[in-house]
Amino acid sequence: MNQTELNSKHKAKDWRRLADFRRVAAPLLLVASLLGCGESPISPSANNDTVVNSDPEINYLVNYMKDWYFWYSRIPNVDASKFKTIDEALTALRVPEDRYSFVDNAATYNAFLDEGKSIGFGIGLSLQGSALYVRLVQPNSDAASQGILRGDQILSIDGVPMATLVAENRLDAAIGPSTVGYRALMRVQRGAAQFDVPVTKTEYSLKYVIAPTVLSNTGRRTGYLYFSSFGALGNAEWQSTLADFVAAGVTDLVVDLRDNGGGFLSVANELASTLVPAAQAGGLSFKLEFNDLHSDWNQSFSLLASSFAGKFDRLAWITSSRTCSASEALIAGVAPYRSAVSVGETTCGKPVGFTPREFGNKVYNVVSFKSTNRDGFGDYYSGLAPNCPLTSPEWVGALGDPQESRLAAALVMLAGGSCPVPKSLTPVATNALGTLPSSGVAKMIGLH
Repeated sequence: MNQTELNSKHKAKDWRRLADFRRVAAPLLLVASLLGCGESPISPSANNDTVVNSDPEINYLVNYMKDWYFWYSRIPNVDASKFKTIDEALTALRVPEDRYSFVDNAATYNAFLDEGKSIGFGIGLSLQGSALYVRLVQPNSDAASQGILRGDQILSIDGVPMATLVAENRLDAAIGPSTVGYRALMRVQRGAAQFDVPVTKTEYSLKYVIAPTVLSNTGRRTGYLYFSSFGALGNAEWQSTLADFVAAGVTDLVVDLRDNGGGFLSVANELASTLVPAAQAGGLSFKLEFNDLHSDWNQSFSLLASSFAGKFDRLAWITSSRTCSASEALIAGVAPYRSAVSVGETTCGKPVGFTPREFGNKVYNVVSFKSTNRDGFGDYYSGLAPNCPLTSPEWVGALGDPQESRLAAALVMLAGGSCPVPKSLTPVATNALGTLPSSGVAKMIGLH
């Protein structure tokens, strides 16, 4: 096989793996180690052989960025031979607006997006001052099996009060590394009760659709689902849940992306294809623009034919500052084809993505393209603002509960109500219709 054939083969393979993913950073700690995907089938170009630093990994990063970085022409003029670490090199080479590029462990990274595996306790945490709250529990994790629930407050870890851990900047160390077998004893408060919970980091299978619930909203059946990541396995759970919703007579849909940091754009395109009118199959969902050195990689994604297209009359998104990347591409990609309301917070603002490359045991996620929707909209670096802004505590109320503040507001908006929603809101939704027939996904995230 000649080099042209080799490049063509790997380029086609890479299109299936294009990732538009952002890690969630402290203090919004997502202990479930949300990583992306990566693959390095070929060297980025011949100039990757240029020796600019004695460390092979730093050398790889510098040459890769000079070739594939979306803003390669604006890389600062620095002496690359003086870099001591990859983090130092990446910080020095990034342009000011690049909040996204990162380097990570390849094995963990690939396991997350390709295999749906993660290592951790399986809890997402929100820090407010020195108070730490559980806002998410992955159903297959050890935290779930130990009975930790969304809304629990963690008072101490291994006997050290949370106020001390925060004041002394020791919280990350107390939560520990992403290592199977790492243990911690958490003092938990739930209501008036306090108790100790031992938790262990394990490798567990992610749930992509969490708390799928069917609700009655002003006489219409509304389906709610929390979608956690655009990993390779996520589309199957999405399709199964939509099938359950349609069988249950659902006509309106609430999609909760509040913790979804992104993933594969190909998966986002599959989801978009289920939400638009059926006649729009073949239309453009989003397009990618690379730097002028690689404009031959510019790509468009077309909406696919789907049996679910046109099934849902009204659509609402739930968002937060952690709604990022492929989540934003989905929201923006659907917008030209149908109306939708959004509830929560302004999204993170990441209209750019990566073509991840591996070198050694690391994966290099360097911004290499910009994404726009059918109408050319893509300059949302400040995020996508919701129709109904809410800043209520994000850890209060079970996911799928119609009295949880953001879902309650979404239901009001879907029913034609207005925003801001009063603090004393009485939800329009009543009477959950029970566990869905075939998805096998827990109805509520709170597992005992």
